[in-house]
Amino acid sequence: MSTLKVDEILKRTGTGTITIGQSGDTVTIPSGASLSAAGLGKINQIIDSGTSPNEVDIGSSSFTALTDGSTPLKASITPSATSSNVLMMVSIQTRIANAKGYGVQFKRAGTQFFASQTSYEIFNNNAQDIYGKDLWIAYDTGISTTSATEYTVFVKTDGGGNVRFQSGNELSKIFLWEILA
Repeated sequence: MSTLKVDEILKRTGTGTITIGQSGDTVTIPSGASLSAAGLGKINQIIDSGTSPNEVDIGSSSFTALTDGSTPLKASITPSATSSNVLMMVSIQTRIANAKGYGVQFKRAGTQFFASQTSYEIFNNNAQDIYGKDLWIAYDTGISTTSATEYTVFVKTDGGGNVRFQSGNELSKIFLWEILA
């Protein structure tokens, strides 16, 4: 193995693309090193919750953990730096019968960092059930740790009825992206 030591690499003439490696190669950035180019190396890892609660009906007007009693909707991430942020995307599959709508609350390590100000409004005249797949996105800037951190989803309903949170082929899931500072 050879080592090339330089202070700067420039294109030989004019401006354009500088290629490092070739197709199929892996370019490694050593631990402790960082990249300072805009848009390069900003997403460090992506986590998928992988599991979804079984179908559950929730009719509480207070935030309640989205769980079937044994499987909560949660995911954990271990940030690589205390300056990292987390982009959280939650996909929720619902069936609404008598309820007016629902709201969500996201917690990081048991502490709320996001809550919908009003419920996601779905009006139903009870003629038929309304099915939906909703996407909620929040950006968490208050992490300040490199320890494993758990994110959980809580829900509440409005309008005097239950919301059925679905499972099966239409999973409710959490996706977490570690965004490097």
